[in-house]
Amino acid sequence: MDKEHFMRDIEWKDLEDAEIYKLLFDRLSKKGLDQDGSTFFINETFKVLKEGGVFTVHIVNGLMAKKGFSIDVIDESVLELILEVMRRESDYSYKTHNQN
Repeated sequence: MDKEHFMRDIEWKDLEDAEIYKLLFDRLSKKGLDQDGSTFFINETFKVLKEGGVFTVHIVNGLMAKKGFSIDVIDESVLELILEVMRRESDYSYKTHNQN
């Protein structure tokens, strides 16, 4: 499944928490992060996103690069998975907008 169509084909409500985490850790593993590195990366991304604002993949990658992470770890699917984990764990809410 290509990253462009990744999230369109998944209904979040149909996935258990463990499935969301597995998808996220699998995606981060493909980006070169081990489990400890993935956990640290996710927590640091949470901190960035919890500050609020308007975020795109490019913006989040830039903010994470300032924290010392590779510029290409976040893609659309990783960002959407992280947002879903945040929503489930901390009642974090967000709105998405497509850039056309």
